[in-house]
Amino acid sequence: APAGVQAHQRAFAFEPAKKLSPAPGSMLQRDPPELLEPDLLENPYVLSDEQLVAVRDRVLGPLRRHDGTGFTTRIRSLSATEASALLDDEAFWREIRPIFRGRALWAVYTILYFNNRLREPDLRLSVNFRANDPYGFMDALSIVVQEIRPRQYYEILREAAAYEFSGSPQRNQILSMISQRNAPGAVERLAVSTRQVHYEENEAGDQELHLYGRQVRRMTVYETGGQLRVVLRIRFISAANPRQSYYFFPDPATPERWRAAIERYWNGKFILDNGVKRLRFTVAPLFYYESGPAVDKEVSIMEDDELSCPHSSDPGRANAGCWFTQSSDETVAHEFGHLLGAADEYNLPGSIAEIPADIRSQLTAEDLEFTTMEGITGRRRRKREGGYDISSLMGSHSRSTDVKARHIRLLVRNINGRLPDGTPHYRIIEL
Repeated sequence: APAGVQAHQRAFAFEPAKKLSPAPGSMLQRDPPELLEPDLLENPYVLSDEQLVAVRDRVLGPLRRHDGTGFTTRIRSLSATEASALLDDEAFWREIRPIFRGRALWAVYTILYFNNRLREPDLRLSVNFRANDPYGFMDALSIVVQEIRPRQYYEILREAAAYEFSGSPQRNQILSMISQRNAPGAVERLAVSTRQVHYEENEAGDQELHLYGRQVRRMTVYETGGQLRVVLRIRFISAANPRQSYYFFPDPATPERWRAAIERYWNGKFILDNGVKRLRFTVAPLFYYESGPAVDKEVSIMEDDELSCPHSSDPGRANAGCWFTQSSDETVAHEFGHLLGAADEYNLPGSIAEIPADIRSQLTAEDLEFTTMEGITGRRRRKREGGYDISSLMGSHSRSTDVKARHIRLLVRNINGRLPDGTPHYRIIEL
């Protein structure tokens, strides 16, 4: 390609797509509703052959003159109908492919496919593409493959990724993930169910056992490069208006600090070994700021730590679904542990028998294993005012940040339960 076009190709790949804000609850789609069932004889939204040629020439004209900026303007100004027509136009792609490679080719495709409405999770995929971040790319891809996409989407994605990650050790893993996206076990969507009890102070100032409602924790799991990666999509919403996403942190660095803390406290701590494979247990939190995609957890963000989270009477006390902008790294890593299925390890009853029968009847054997000292240590303890604490990240009254195999045991049991018949189960090795 001419030098001018090559320069534009590099710039074009980094040009952000124009973001639109659809109405709450609306679905992202490439075409307007009238195109969903086109009538080739009467539907005015289907281009004739002559119209298609005219659109193609209008878009490619600047490129033929080595005018990259003009090409960008033309392709971004297409209607949904015109963009849809070019997607299926072989002549258009024959002319485009010798010029655009890698992320630039992907940028052309996504502008057409989404008609300037690129949103999560495809937005995250494109951002990591541009950043040449192979693991971030695969984390986003593990979410994308759960969406409905046409074959052409993956054909062009594979072509672009093969070029862009040509020097990366993860290149073959990326291409395999795209090609094997529908293979059983390639990407798993998991749900871990938990319920717990511990002592809390009641209105009279006395300590009493409190039963917490059952929580279902959802996540995506996939294997790559000797890792088992656990991807959780967390959307920040405004505590003041839960229908709105929360964007503007008082300190813009807060989300990145939280993400780094979660990875620091949870990654590099466990190996999963089944005698056939040894996989490093790795978490990958993805923070979302828009309502479009389905997410694993919505977290309310509060700015005033003198106020209380919903359903809490303690000012400044975070929980799995409510964080404060002042929340420490340890607090956020603790709450993230709940999203993996880990239970609190403070104010615990010393034995199963200590739990009143009406509460105990609402807990499974698995719940009791993780929410009592007897279940955790295998030894009963006498009843004690306010219960018992364990020194760990999931505790409260110590400064320990230790994470233990029991904290991911529910998740690993779920993974083992999905293995093909005859496959050895993974055991957790603490590092």
